[in-house]
Parts: sequence; C-alpha cells; structure tokens
Amino acid sequence: GYNSNSYYDAITKDGGSHWITQGGQDIFSRNYTSVTYFTGISCPSVELCVLAGSTMDSTPNGPQQMGSLVSTAFIHVTTDGGATWGGPGEVNQIWDSGPYFYAVSCATTSDCMVVGQDGSILATTDGDVTWTYQNPPNDASSAWLNSVSCATPLDCVVVGFTDVGNNTLGGVILASTNGGVTWTSEKVPAGVPRLSGISCATPSDCFALGSTGETYGTGSGVILATTNLGATWTNQTVPSEIGNLNGIACPSATTCYAVGYQRFGGGDILATRNGGSNWSNQTVPSGTIALTGIACPSATTCYAVGENSLAAGDIIATTNSGTTWANQTVALKVTLDGIACPSATTCYAVGYQRSGAAILATTNSGATWTSQTLPSGIHGLQGIACPS
Repeated sequence: GYNSNSYYDAITKDGGSHWITQGGQDIFSRNYTSVTYFTGISCPSVELCVLAGSTMDSTPNGPQQMGSLVSTAFIHVTTDGGATWGGPGEVNQIWDSGPYFYAVSCATTSDCMVVGQDGSILATTDGDVTWTYQNPPNDASSAWLNSVSCATPLDCVVVGFTDVGNNTLGGVILASTNGGVTWTSEKVPAGVPRLSGISCATPSDCFALGSTGETYGTGSGVILATTNLGATWTNQTVPSEIGNLNGIACPSATTCYAVGYQRFGGGDILATRNGGSNWSNQTVPSGTIALTGIACPSATTCYAVGENSLAAGDIIATTNSGTTWANQTVALKVTLDGIACPSATTCYAVGYQRSGAAILATTNSGATWTSQTLPSGIHGLQGIACPS
C-alpha cells in the first residue's frame, strides 16, 4: 500500500485480529517525504516475503531528478514473517540507473524473479541474499514488463509491452526454461499491443491477459494460451463485449476464471473448463461495476472483488464451480483491489475507502465480512498474499 508521506505495508499474524505497520524506518532506513508504491509481493513461506515497488522522493539524492523528485526502485525482503525488512537481499536503484519494479514470483524459498521497466528482470537463487540482472532479448530491452509467473525454479514466463515504432505498442512474452539464464521472445498474436498479466498452472500451461487497446480501458479483453511453455500462443475466443481483464485464477490446469469489466459497463467473469478451448460469461449479480481480483482456494470455491453501483465494496462468490455467483454482505463503501484466501473458509480483501485503507476478513466462508483495524496514515492497499 501507500500513503502520501512515507511507505507502508500491514501484516497480521493472528488471523486478522491485529494489523501492524511494517513501514518507515522498519523497511527503509532513509527518512524523507516520499510517495511509495508497493506493486508486487510473493510469499513462498510464512517467514519469507519479497516486496517490489518504487518511491518518489521530494529530496534530491541522485543524479536524475524529475522536477524536485527522484525515483527509486526497490526490492525489500523479510525472512522473519515481516517483523523486520532488510538485510543483504535489499535492492535500491535510483531512476537513472535502475527501472521501476512491477511484479514478483517466487517458485521456492530460494528462487524468485522480479520484473519491471526497461526490460528489467532480476533473479535470486540463494534465498534473496543476492540478486542478478538477467539479459532479456534485444527486442525487449526497453519493454515494460508487467507480470511474471514461475511454475518451477527453471520455468518462468514474463509479459508486458514495448514500443515497436511509430508510437505503436506491441505485446511482449518472454520465456525461460533455465531459471533466467537465457530468455526467448515468443511470438505474440497480431492485434495484441499490451499484455498485463500471466498465470502458469504448470510449466507447460499458461494464460496471459491483455487488451486490443494501447491504453488501459480501451479496446477489448484478450486471453492468450500456451500448452508448451510459450513456444506457441493462441488467441482465445472471448465474448466481444469484454473490455479490460484485471485478474485470473486457475484452480486446475483446465479450469480458470478471469475477471474484469465489459466495454459498455458492468463487471464480468469469464470461465473455461477445458483448458481455454472455450470461455463463457458467468452470470454476475446486478450492480457490479468492475471486478479487479479473484482467488480460488479450492476447485469449487472462488471469491472475486471489485466495486458495485452503490459505491460499496463488491465481493461475489461461488461454491459450485462457477455455476452460480452470489453477492456477499459488505457494509463499507470501499473499493476492493485484491483478495487472498489461505483456505476455503478464510479470506482477506484489500482496498481503500474515503477514510483510508481497508481490509475485510471472513472466517466463515463469506457469510460475514468484518472490517479490520489498521494503523493510521495508510491511504490504500492494492494487493495481498497469505502463505497461511
């Protein structure tokens, strides 16, 4: 999450009864006014989490300034469940010598990948003690890499977009089968200028989310699929009214749900039960404006979050493999951006409201959702990971 003067995340170790700030000097020892965004997190164990993002500082401390601002990309690591952040795994790059970081994927407690701007790919194989820049193909050296998924320590896929000339964007897919030692640019089907998400259920089976529009909110939603670790990608047939797709969850190699919104208004869920051969609209409860995240703790149970027409947090759920989706009772007027479910009965949804950040929790399969008490000064939360 973020606030206007410093940088914060929040952590719970007692099932949400108490949330404590892991920020300021605890995460980043420098003390100055800044705006920091945490854009990616991966927790391969209860103790180990890797957090990536960027900070805009109002105090010049590097050679590249944006007006009175300096941008710093960072990787923060905790090995004690968030009690402290730091150590040899810390990476801090000033904007002119290091790009923004956007996403993290940890296949094991030793093997993690971080991706970001300017074709940046960083890898660790020693439990986040040392990070090494990988060498992307030349045609991706200036790409914005938005998402990474590592099904194993060796097998990773990265997606994003790059400028292909004449102010035109082109989708980018990179694949590695040797832990990032070498990367191959995969052929992206025509008409896909931007890719924003990737999910690999196995080393061979992946789905990528994107759009036919060059800017967010334009064009139609796109789903690409591979069954051979990216050697070939097929444009899936999705309903024409789909606008942007924001998240995907695959409880099995053949069953996946993608969430987003329709071009002419209204949240949407697409489902496939045959590995992507067919995608169909699910019946979403009326009043859902947009859906931004989804989690499937079991093959039959999934929760999707977003916003509804009452400006209240929208949580909808299925317990019958997507046959029906029902509204959950959410009293707060809140926009929800992310959700994680460590079990079929327990989930945490994060977002923001007029008064600041919000976390909603359920421990009874969504029968009730309770607002959690958070530290003051946090304006919004955009993502969550729950290893247990």
